[in-house]
Amino acid sequence: MPQVPVYNLEGKQVDTIDLNDKIFAAPIKEVAIHQAAVRQLANRRQGNAATKTRAAVSGGGSKPWRQKGTGRARQGSTRAPQWRHGGIVFGPHPRDYSQDMPRKARRAAVRSLLTTKVTENRLRVDISPYERGMSYARWLRSGHFQSQEDIARALKVSPAQVSRLLKLARLPTVVVDAFASPVEIYEAWGLDLIEALDDPTRRQATITQARAIGTQSPRPQSKEVYRQLLSSAAPGRRPKARSHDEVVKDAEGRPQFRIRQLRNCIALLLPVERVSAKTLANIREKLPGILATPASAESSVRATSTVALKRAGTG
Repeated sequence: MPQVPVYNLEGKQVDTIDLNDKIFAAPIKEVAIHQAAVRQLANRRQGNAATKTRAAVSGGGSKPWRQKGTGRARQGSTRAPQWRHGGIVFGPHPRDYSQDMPRKARRAAVRSLLTTKVTENRLRVDISPYERGMSYARWLRSGHFQSQEDIARALKVSPAQVSRLLKLARLPTVVVDAFASPVEIYEAWGLDLIEALDDPTRRQATITQARAIGTQSPRPQSKEVYRQLLSSAAPGRRPKARSHDEVVKDAEGRPQFRIRQLRNCIALLLPVERVSAKTLANIREKLPGILATPASAESSVRATSTVALKRAGTG
């Protein structure tokens, strides 16, 4: 009998429950699953597409010219299919696309899907940011939570993180399909991708590039897909750096200075009370030698970024 953990809203396991073997350990019948999926998609179709045949098109009641003596092909009506504004041959007409399926087959498909879901969840180690974002979006749509702040308070996470994950849930299917798997999409990428899609001048180029990547086999790595999507509208454009400061501390855990990565430079933010004229002179003297080493040259954003020294509270 399979067992599954029970989690609370904080993401902690609080219990385990036993599942019925007849439902969650049933034989997997792929044919029934396929038939059920096709049936559901067919039942969604409205079936209201319609075209007019030559009998339904108005006009064309008189013979355009006499049968013989003109040198032209004989014609009986100007609404024949070969004429402009003529009728349509074998065009669609309103019909019912709905399909039926035996009840036992439908239930077998549901049992097979539930068994597959339990098996997949048993192998899962962590939930990806994209899946969490989709879950948050479903909670909001279903009314379980009224706002992003309510989700943040319930899960004890920052509202900014909830907002970033919800941006991932807004990504269109064509962009998500460009990646080999949605679980490879990083949390911070949603901000840049949504920014590109919300820009009318970049949206079409981004979607076109996503379609082109989706046809490749095998797919590029996730970071390469992300880079190509952002650089599609502007060739050579580099992803915008996120301005999360890195705090450097001493051996006793006291903060010394901060490192801020900007778009085209890296800034060292030094506390004004710790920087004297002599200290600043030592930094100017030693920093060129540090940047000249091969190891640091590669970490300075391909040797094209500059390093700016700023006093805290200025600029």
